[in-house]
Amino acid sequence: VLSNQSDTSETISISLFNNDVLFAKSAVDITDTAETTFSIPNNQVINGRLVIEDSGLQYDNSLYFNINSKPKIKVLAINKSASDVYLNRIYTNDEFVVLTPFWAFWPYETMIIPRNAEKDMSTLNSNSAALFADAISVITKVYDQLFNCSFPYSSGIHQAPTNNQNNDHWHWHMSFYPPLLRSATVKKFMVGYEMFGMPQRDITVEKAAETLRLLIKE
Repeated sequence: VLSNQSDTSETISISLFNNDVLFAKSAVDITDTAETTFSIPNNQVINGRLVIEDSGLQYDNSLYFNINSKPKIKVLAINKSASDVYLNRIYTNDEFVVLTPFWAFWPYETMIIPRNAEKDMSTLNSNSAALFADAISVITKVYDQLFNCSFPYSSGIHQAPTNNQNNDHWHWHMSFYPPLLRSATVKKFMVGYEMFGMPQRDITVEKAAETLRLLIKE
């Protein structure tokens, strides 16, 4: 937001730099106050500088800011290790990982997790949205191949609460809970001890992840 202290209308040029590279430029007509907006990528480091080009303003006409690289949470930092293939065992693209969580109790339960620390989906740009859709497409197609049927599942997206508090510790993700166990007609049922005590695994998470991962290559 810019303000004009003179009595005449002016046209002001505003330039946005990343380091010394011109990133964007805009001109605004200002009588009292005026506003201009720049779109900045949220997936890269920005060493920004806003420059107001005004013949009457020879000092304090630059504003500096930084957008730092986003921290990786610990569970996703493990995925960066070449010796640990568990987290990328099913599928990985540039921004998302499809994995089987260690606490899963549905036979082929999976999660889609952003590889960068994001608390909700509001930061998705067009490229991120396309990669998210790619991850969904891959896992749902693999599900259909597993037992050669239209594979049923329940899915949902968990995001940070909208409670006007600092929820930067949240990491949004999408979960898939499929009931099929042995075939297109044999399902897992939560009964007896599993219903009143503790859910149990019918197959290991490692075996489920390997089975799904191998289907991607077919």
